[in-house]
Amino acid sequence: EEREERELFLKKIYKENQKYIDKLKDD
Repeated sequence: EEREERELFLKKIYKENQKYIDKLKDD
């Protein structure tokens, strides 16, 4: 159960990073 929460957390961070990277690419 704890591992699942960590995976969700990592996925969330990964998504945020992708948004940030895409934003940088646009500039």
